[in-house]
Amino acid sequence: MANCGALRRADEGDLDSTHPVSILMREHEIILGNLQELRQIAAQVKSARGFEELGGQLERLKAIARLLLDTESHHKREEEAIFPRMEQHGMMGPPQVMRMEHEELRARKRTLAGLVEQPGSTGFAEFAVPVSEVGDYIASALTDHIFKEDNILYPMALEALEPEEWDKVREEFDQIGYCPFTPGKTSSPQA
Repeated sequence: MANCGALRRADEGDLDSTHPVSILMREHEIILGNLQELRQIAAQVKSARGFEELGGQLERLKAIARLLLDTESHHKREEEAIFPRMEQHGMMGPPQVMRMEHEELRARKRTLAGLVEQPGSTGFAEFAVPVSEVGDYIASALTDHIFKEDNILYPMALEALEPEEWDKVREEFDQIGYCPFTPGKTSSPQA
């Protein structure tokens, strides 16, 4: 395995594409695009007067809800591979806060998925109000959460963890699995 800890440092954020933090941040980019779309659809749901006004947006909303549920492997990789190592280096607060936010987001994502699975099983108002509220919440909270990870948590982890630790993190990432893409393997075996 290539040394994941060997960073190309042309600037502070320049990581090898196989580095665990690079993988997480690429996933964040995909998730953020879907959150922007979720925010737009939630606004459409809120202003619509019936299911017929939503057209294909209901199917897109279902797809986004499924993607958000699939991000569980992203959270799991952070919680099981990175957070414990940060805590071993004495960084207790940030991982604890991120875990709590993950738990709240998990509950909201499950709620959204349940609401959009059978949209016609209730009246439109009974569907629209909670979907727009939980959609707005997820879009805002997860966007803020990603900002904190990208700009606070990951830089702290990069500063604290040693190159060998990042190699182990990547091995654990591969065991847990990925979403919404599978990154390339590292470039060469470690000597």
